[in-house]
Amino acid sequence: MWSFACILAELYTGYPLFPGENEQEQIGYFMEVIGVPEIDLLRTGGRAHLFFDRTGDPKPYTNSRGKTRMPDTKRLDKILGCTDKKFVDLLLRCFVWDPELRITPQEVCRHEWILEGLAPNILIHHMNLHQIEDEELPPNILFNLKRYKEERIRNGENIVDETP
Repeated sequence: MWSFACILAELYTGYPLFPGENEQEQIGYFMEVIGVPEIDLLRTGGRAHLFFDRTGDPKPYTNSRGKTRMPDTKRLDKILGCTDKKFVDLLLRCFVWDPELRITPQEVCRHEWILEGLAPNILIHHMNLHQIEDEELPPNILFNLKRYKEERIRNGENIVDETP
């Protein structure tokens, strides 16, 4: 999910979101945006000692250009130059340190940003494929889907999953 979010961000901006020159800087980029991982999570990581001290504080690192990255100093929406709160929410839910708490692929399929981007006929297929009921849709998406279905019925057309 982390990689999925990085790809979405890069498709949006045209640039890598976390362009670190090595692992230490990469971790620094992550922490700038999403903060420091919980100490309990660090205790499960076999290589955490390379990046964090015993108390869970990040070990200082300065890159080859003299830049030191500080945790919780940048907002994702500002980095992306993005005002789409649903898109930023999706990315932030992918960028959760603890994989047990991170959004799953199944949850991504139900995320409002994904659903609202689908044309009604594709949405119907998507809902069938992922077993999403009408009641699970956000109100604005449900409203548009109902209008689409009503129009199809008025035109005497079937409302079936048209996608192979």
